[in-house]
Amino acid sequence: MKRLVLVFILVYFIFINIAFAVEVSDQDVLDINYLMSLNKWSEAEEHIDRLLNNKTFNKDSEGYCYLLHSLFSIKVATGDYTQAEELFTELSKAVIKVHGENSEQLILAYVSYLKLKLVMKDYSGFEIGLKKVESLIKKDTKYDPALLGKVYSIAANYYHERYNYDKSEIYADKSIEFFSVRDLMNNNYLIALYIKSDVYLKKGNYSEAEEIYSKMFEYVESYKETEPGLCSIIILTYIDLKRLKGEVKKAFEIYNKHKEYLDTYYNSNQDQKKNYYIILSNLYNDAFEYEKAEFYNKELLKLLGKDDYRYTAQVYKNLNQLYFIQGNMKLAEKCGILSLHAYNQMKYSDMQSMAIVLNSLGLIKLYQGDYKNAERYHKDAIKYLKKVTPDKESLVGQPYICNLARVYLFTGRCSEAEKLLDEYYDPEKDIKKDVNADILLEITTYANLRYYQGRYDESIKYFEFAITKETELAGKYTPDIGFMYIDYADVYLEMKDYEKAEGALKKTIKILLGAGLPDIALSTTYCRLARIYMERGNLAKAEELAKKALKWDKLRFGTNYPTVADDYEVLGLINLKKGNMKLSKKYLEKSLKIREKFFGEYLVPEIARAYANLAEFYEINKDNVKAKEYENKAKYIYNIVYNKDHPKLKELKRN
Repeated sequence: MKRLVLVFILVYFIFINIAFAVEVSDQDVLDINYLMSLNKWSEAEEHIDRLLNNKTFNKDSEGYCYLLHSLFSIKVATGDYTQAEELFTELSKAVIKVHGENSEQLILAYVSYLKLKLVMKDYSGFEIGLKKVESLIKKDTKYDPALLGKVYSIAANYYHERYNYDKSEIYADKSIEFFSVRDLMNNNYLIALYIKSDVYLKKGNYSEAEEIYSKMFEYVESYKETEPGLCSIIILTYIDLKRLKGEVKKAFEIYNKHKEYLDTYYNSNQDQKKNYYIILSNLYNDAFEYEKAEFYNKELLKLLGKDDYRYTAQVYKNLNQLYFIQGNMKLAEKCGILSLHAYNQMKYSDMQSMAIVLNSLGLIKLYQGDYKNAERYHKDAIKYLKKVTPDKESLVGQPYICNLARVYLFTGRCSEAEKLLDEYYDPEKDIKKDVNADILLEITTYANLRYYQGRYDESIKYFEFAITKETELAGKYTPDIGFMYIDYADVYLEMKDYEKAEGALKKTIKILLGAGLPDIALSTTYCRLARIYMERGNLAKAEELAKKALKWDKLRFGTNYPTVADDYEVLGLINLKKGNMKLSKKYLEKSLKIREKFFGEYLVPEIARAYANLAEFYEINKDNVKAKEYENKAKYIYNIVYNKDHPKLKELKRN
């Protein structure tokens, strides 16, 4: 009987506890959610603790799972990651007990866990968690599509941040697919769309990127309040896309429309302000507002820590190019050295960044005349980029191919440049596509290639196409157009059509001055005009311009640069025509010496031209032995660098 009474009492208390067990009420949920929405973490935690510490709280309930999940979120938000990990173990057990192993609630718990691992930068832990979630998804196909879209959106974001663009694109596509089933629009769908478009942007597929950005912009206004960070990066990246396409005016229209919103967000988020300033500096640089570009680069430097090498390298690279185009060679060189130093300090964790860095190094080396290293860096950039975007179509959208081709052209290797370009491009087809900055780079590279090959009609056609389209995209006072006109004039100079060459050079002067460039930036233009006046017999005007060009080129480039050699060449030929033999010889020999030193082992047309000039000098001065010696040297180089049908070789045979 006694035992029966005890059993009865035990059953009674169990019944009482079940019947009167504390549950989480709807009001509790509302209160906790409200406190968490206001970031009142400690008050929300106190409310949760009051419920959990009640001895009669029912731990076999949905409410218990909710409280653990909320507490987990609080620990993540307050940076208590160790406690959060411990809570997840308890949370996952409770969810399995209440809802089962194949429940949506368990996937939701793992979604929070994945976010924790991202915050902790525990990438191996993230991938383990992702595999677990994917294994759960495979067991059941009845999950809410929006939930699956959220999982894949997080995965896409993870691989995007790790620069694995192929995988990020795969997961973004999966996410978009699940959201589109429900025609549901939420922040995770927006993230997936952004990642998909940014992958296109990184691979240079601008048309595809813009198509998605246009779609996202339909929703940006409605998400400005709830998702300011995401909306800000979408707007900012869209501005950069327009800039990269050469549509600088359109980029400014978008920027000015959202400027107040962007300023408000980034001024309150200092860590993300760096990206804001780098895009603004690039935008103002492309708009030729150099003071503002310099301002934002310098402001960005103030935000950087001593180990923030990636941004440091980029800022100094920007300043290097900024000062270079303005003619301040000392500052340009200083910034170039600082940029190189920062690049060398970087520890690379992704192929895309490696390619970007190597490409930048290649350009710096190209300007310095270090062609061996320029070639090596550009080849390595292509090699690393292929690991990220192995398909040829993606590689076409990048500047690396054209930059390597430029190295070949600068060093007299036209056949290698042509072989490389033809592997990736078809200019006759590409000029019929929607034109962007990448296609213009390709077309101008082909224009220069055809010039070096002596195919002048094709060169003119490509230059005129590029000039027209660049003017449409960026406006008529664009320095890039001014510099195109210089190369365009060179074609007519070789054809001895001095009227058209002069017309192109005068447009260069008008454009560069109209773009706000200082007079010093016109030095190469004046050198070419001096050559035209010399050919026409106006030696006084020619000498005046050549001396002005020499003075400015020395200030811009130092004393041992090819443009300085060009100035000495023109002065030497002018004095040869004037009969000042001593001065003529001095200038022509200086021109040759600079070119031989600068180009080193490379056999380039510029050195051959210097030999031909000295051959002419010695012929006029009746020194036939010396004349023949330099003539043979010139012919030797011309025969190597030019094909047999080149106009220059035909001219030599006639002479």
